[in-house]
Amino acid sequence: MHFADALSRPVDSDYSDVGDDCKLECAAFESYVAAAIRDLCNYVCEYELICVTRCDPVSMECNGFIVNGWPFSGKSLTGELLKLYANRDRLTAYGDIIMFDFRLYTPYNLRD
Repeated sequence: MHFADALSRPVDSDYSDVGDDCKLECAAFESYVAAAIRDLCNYVCEYELICVTRCDPVSMECNGFIVNGWPFSGKSLTGELLKLYANRDRLTAYGDIIMFDFRLYTPYNLRD
């Protein structure tokens, strides 16, 4: 089972309703995200990242597309969302935090 597949399945917090492979992948991904957030915390705290993400319309719309599905065509999208659409298969949502491959997606307001 791949990470995206594992994350798309609702599970109990104790993973009691999934197989061992999924448990390992979910735990590994959660550990990875926690480590990535800790690394980012040298610059911003997790709470600030979540707050800025929730206030960023591009991040929230992207998160909605990740969870609910992207449009069939990217013709209706512009700017940053169009760039994200081109890489939609590489995006995952972890709560309100967006991951691009193994990196955190940084909302515009936190960029240098």
